[in-house]
Amino acid sequence: MVLTPRRTFLALWIGLLLLKLWLACSIPLLGDEAWYWLEGRHLAWAYSDLPGLTAWLARLGVAVAGDNPFGLRWPFLLLGAALPWLSVRIAARWFGDDAGWRAGLFTLLLPLSSLTGLLALPDVPLVFATLLAFDACTALLERYSFGACVQLAVALTLGANSHYRFAIALFAGGAGLLASREGRALLRRPGVLVVLATGALAWLPILLFNLDHHEAGLRFQFVDRHPWSFHSYGLKLQLAQPIFVGPLLYAALLWTLWQAWRRRSDPHWRFLLIASGLPIAIFIGFAPFVDIQRVSFHWPLSAYLPLLACLPWLLRDRGHRRSQAWIVGSNSIVCAAMWIFAIQLTLPGGDLRLARMGFYPDMFAGWNATGAVTQTRLATMPADTVVVADNFILAAELEFALRGTKHVIALDHPLNAKHGRALQLALWDRDEGALPAVIAQHPILLVVEEHALELTLREPWNRHLCALLPGLRAVGESSIDEGRERFLFYRYDPGASGRCDAPALAFLDIPLPGASVSGAFDLRGWASQDGVGVARVEVLIDGRNLGPVHYGTDNPGVRSQWPDSDDPQHPQVGFIARVDLRGVAVGEHVLALRVTGRDGRVRVLENRTIDVRLMH
Repeated sequence: MVLTPRRTFLALWIGLLLLKLWLACSIPLLGDEAWYWLEGRHLAWAYSDLPGLTAWLARLGVAVAGDNPFGLRWPFLLLGAALPWLSVRIAARWFGDDAGWRAGLFTLLLPLSSLTGLLALPDVPLVFATLLAFDACTALLERYSFGACVQLAVALTLGANSHYRFAIALFAGGAGLLASREGRALLRRPGVLVVLATGALAWLPILLFNLDHHEAGLRFQFVDRHPWSFHSYGLKLQLAQPIFVGPLLYAALLWTLWQAWRRRSDPHWRFLLIASGLPIAIFIGFAPFVDIQRVSFHWPLSAYLPLLACLPWLLRDRGHRRSQAWIVGSNSIVCAAMWIFAIQLTLPGGDLRLARMGFYPDMFAGWNATGAVTQTRLATMPADTVVVADNFILAAELEFALRGTKHVIALDHPLNAKHGRALQLALWDRDEGALPAVIAQHPILLVVEEHALELTLREPWNRHLCALLPGLRAVGESSIDEGRERFLFYRYDPGASGRCDAPALAFLDIPLPGASVSGAFDLRGWASQDGVGVARVEVLIDGRNLGPVHYGTDNPGVRSQWPDSDDPQHPQVGFIARVDLRGVAVGEHVLALRVTGRDGRVRVLENRTIDVRLMH
């Protein structure tokens, strides 16, 4: 059988779709996915973080297939699976069927689009709507038709209800049409004007939400989440785009923009140049000034896909056949690496393997085990127990783990405001303001995600918890992936008072993570536990006790960092030790501290990898 471009595309599309179906059933939910599931349980036209489409798709998914990862994800899988076919359609209309199938193949080999749809995220309908609108506009530039108008109206409606970032595609597409005589003539047609009016009305829900809530969504998306000051990391992230796209393919996409510039007298190429080039220029230009705390490397994807539709035709000459083969080969390797990364998320120990490579998937890790522990704890408590999580992501994850049998309250954690969700929790009466009505009548199971805060913020947050729930009692702790994630469990009973069980905190000044050591090495740091103090600190290597350290040395810096800390041993909360590595094999090992409080509670903290080498 001859492997034609059509057969190759179909085989790869089917194979990747089957792989996606398996992964969609197997990969633990991303934290944001659980949040969109929760929004889907409170259907609205718009929310504090996003327009409503993602939540509605999530609700549709679980209504059909149940409250499970596949049930949540299948609508997004369908939209992601449609992207290569849209590329085929666009390229085939411009350049013929052979170019169409090759464009679809390139779309499957672009890692970002290959994985799109695997997770239930708003970028899936956003990218789908953008490419659907591009297809409709190019069809209208070729020949005005009612079908293309309807398609454009659908695309504009989907885009406006998927994400605020669709405004960039809208701006670029409008500029592309205005840039040519044919495009301006198109904009004067009554049918197209009706389509544009429909697209404008699609923004009404999010605009009304912002008017009703002091522009909260607009301020978060365009002001609060961005530093709006220069930072080199954002520039480095854009310079890393060739890694996410594939080095040769990225160069080919930029070359396609150049070819579009050379052919700009043609209205189709001019539209491509502006509709794709302008968003790429915006993303690159603003990268050093915008949000670096959330994943953003995928933002230009919707601008890359139209370029992919034109690339095969540009490479049609015999002189470019070798370039096309190199692009396909190199991107096959890049895509395979991305898929292997995704598969690791489903395998036992996969999170740890990724962590040791420097890519710990913290947003996927731990919540399944934590949900199981929460169910176990609830089984020992009264039926009317209320579950409280310390941040919005954990609240959504626990409620999903409990399959909606409990309404989980989220405390006013710094993450809630940082991610634009604090207002939404308040609107649902699911924030800290709901606690006073609860604590007088119901027992509480509080779950705290310790690593959601930097170490410097944990002691103040623990004091905040104790002020909210006096007499809070620790009932357990769950450590995930060698301590990279920790979840603390507390119980509060109505009318409880007295001392609150604050957790011990510790830090290793030396050795640093990843340090190379041999023979014997010095260990220094501090440990503290509010209310009671620390009884002893021991050193562990791979869980094996190497003995106690000398605890009680002066370390006034801890008290100066947390002036309200009431550990009775301040400032003698430091420790030092000389650790003998005899009997420890050469190679990587996990160093940790076992901290025992004066109340008898034991915690294993500061897990870090060290490299034990032979003595010279």
